[in-house]
Amino acid sequence: WILFESEFLSFNMQQVRELVQLAIDGLLKAEQEIKQQKEEIASQQAEFEQKAADREKELATQREQLETEQEQTEKDLAAHLTAFEEKVTKHEAEEFKGRDRIA
Repeated sequence: WILFESEFLSFNMQQVRELVQLAIDGLLKAEQEIKQQKEEIASQQAEFEQKAADREKELATQREQLETEQEQTEKDLAAHLTAFEEKVTKHEAEEFKGRDRIA
């Protein structure tokens, strides 16, 4: 009976060891998966941040181009307006001279 009980306890201890080892293996695997997921998230975040920075630079460049175009358009319009005003003034002066001759 003692021999049977000793073997039974030995068998149970072996099962306990196996179960503990399975639990440890499971925890190690879960820990490794969590670590891998954290690394993937960090990588995705870095990629997202890089894309956001690139987009921000692109938008800044576009804004600068639009501002430059706007300034040039304003200069062109001012030059055209000045030329038009000069033509109108010249035309009015000629018209005024014409009236003086008639009068």
